[in-house]
Amino acid sequence: MLKLSYVTEPVREHLEIDQFIPINVTWHTDRPKGNGNLYWRATDKTSLLEIGIEPNDGLINSITLTIIQDVRNEIKENIGDDIRIQQGLPAFNISGWPKKRFEDEIIKVKVGYSNNVLHIFFSDNFKVNLIITNDRVSFGFDEQNNLCLIVIDNLNEIENKILRDSLSI
Repeated sequence: MLKLSYVTEPVREHLEIDQFIPINVTWHTDRPKGNGNLYWRATDKTSLLEIGIEPNDGLINSITLTIIQDVRNEIKENIGDDIRIQQGLPAFNISGWPKKRFEDEIIKVKVGYSNNVLHIFFSDNFKVNLIITNDRVSFGFDEQNNLCLIVIDNLNEIENKILRDSLSI
């Protein structure tokens, strides 16, 4: 699981929704780029989500939801009692990252969609204690600072229609 290392200042994202790749979010910063991204992939036979990470500092720079079959119309958020909310963009701990640039975890990614908001869950058993918000994308972390939730909100009418078609809901 991806573990939070630190938080930078907010960076405006670019969100793309289309019929073939349901969600693609990118962040472009003025920070020096490394030699190719690191990629964390959450996958099983019915889902694939890929997160691009800067190799120099662990800063997230992309999210791509390529395949998803488990889409729910209800959203159940497990929010802790003592939740902290912070503005910014997360960077992840990349110490010990494999030399091959890809880290695959067998995780069933689940999506909840309701009222112009898309939730991407990495577990059924989590409790969000920290939310990092960056423009339209928020990241939920548990008490061990593991990424457990991504929320994309304020979807407009066109984005909603394309996303519903793409997710077959």
